[in-house]
This record gives sequence, C-alpha cells and structure tokens, in this order.
Amino acid sequence: MIRKITVSESKLVSLFKISERTVRELYSEARIRPGIYDFREVIELYISRQTLTNIDLEIKEIDKKTKILKLEILEGKYHKVEDVTKAVTDMLANFKSKMTSLPVKLSGEILDVKDRLGIEKILRDGINEALLELTEYKVNLEDEDEENYS
Repeated sequence: MIRKITVSESKLVSLFKISERTVRELYSEARIRPGIYDFREVIELYISRQTLTNIDLEIKEIDKKTKILKLEILEGKYHKVEDVTKAVTDMLANFKSKMTSLPVKLSGEILDVKDRLGIEKILRDGINEALLELTEYKVNLEDEDEENYS
C-alpha cells in the first residue's frame, strides 16, 4: 500500500509562492483536513492546471497570428494563389512568345553577317533584350477582384 504524503498549507504557500487563500481555492480537492493536503493530489492538480494554461496560451497565440494574417491579407500584403499563378503564367507565355519570335526577327540581320562573332553578337543582343523584358515585367495583382478571406 502506498503511504499518503501530506504537506501543510504553509509549505504549499512557500513552494508555489501563492497566498494561503489561493492554496485553499486551487487545491481544495487534495485537502485531507484543514491546513493539510495530499501532496500527490496537489502535484497532479498543479500539472493539470499548467497543461490547461499552456493550451490556453497556445490557443491565444494561434488566434493572435490568425488575426494578424487576416489583417495583412486585407492590407494587400498577400495574394491568392490563383492570381499569382495567372500572373506568372502570363509572364512566362509572353517570354515564350518573345523567345520563339527571335529566329524570325533575327534571321534577316544574321543573313547579312558573314563572321561567327557577328552572328553571336546579334543572337546575344536579341536574347538579352528578351531577358531584360522578363526582368522588367510588371505584374498587376491589384486589379483582380477582391474577395473575402475570412
């Protein structure tokens, strides 16, 4: 048989750094008689309260992060995946069109050039122009229809 370990109210006050009244309120279930408590029950109650407190704190933190995220969405700091996907697809389609038109565009210039370095320069300039256009591509997501994110 396991022997009960008892602890006095004053010992709990000094252990948990709380008032006698708080000890009586929090650990009334572990009270054996006035001023004496079952220490094992006190510890179990303490742990369960700490777990609940931690869960409450986590829930509050998640709620806070959710509210911040919703606010940032409303402020336009984020965009819907569909909008970004459409913008990137349009950008890549424009780039592909530019690149596939290079042979037709540059073939006339290349015909007149007889040396390899001249041909390479014409091709490099055409490719660099397409790449520059890609780097300067402006995506406008503000014109998309705004929907609720709630």
